[in-house]
Amino acid sequence: MELLKNEGYTTISFKELYDFVENDGPMPEKPIIISIDDGYLSNYEHAYSILKELDMKACIFVIGKTVGNVDISLPHFSYSEAKEMYESGYIDIQSHTFNLHDITVRKGLLKLDTETNEEYISMLTNDLLLSKNGIEDNIGNSVFVLSYPYGLFDTLSLDVVKSLGFKITVVTDEGINIIQRNNLDCL
Repeated sequence: MELLKNEGYTTISFKELYDFVENDGPMPEKPIIISIDDGYLSNYEHAYSILKELDMKACIFVIGKTVGNVDISLPHFSYSEAKEMYESGYIDIQSHTFNLHDITVRKGLLKLDTETNEEYISMLTNDLLLSKNGIEDNIGNSVFVLSYPYGLFDTLSLDVVKSLGFKITVVTDEGINIIQRNNLDCL
């Protein structure tokens, strides 16, 4: 984090990125987004204090089902801790789905061979709304960014995600994404 800061990078939020693309908002010379997946307690105990100390922003993508679960090998922070981080202005909280991280059941957001399109759309809609509503109801922020579990998605999942009001998706594809003003597809 210190290296990024010393090299002149300025952390921005996904909201600032969206405003740049949609509304011609300002952008610093060397913008960077720091994102953290899953919502581990260590994000609250360590990353949060480092980011505050360095006056840097980040976005944490939480798995809805594990929020507040401390009885597992890697404990997760609670909604009250998430709200504290969000209200500080340094941390945004966004969705990493509610319960789609068991790779032995499903690969990311990909449809199972045994599911009909209707079953899949219903399952994904319910999961994403549980996540979105849980964050918005407990923290008070607007959820409009989704980090795909394992970075896996397809056209059908993207259609469902867009229909639920998500404006930005985060994947693990190799390469560079070119951000362009007035081109929401780049997000």
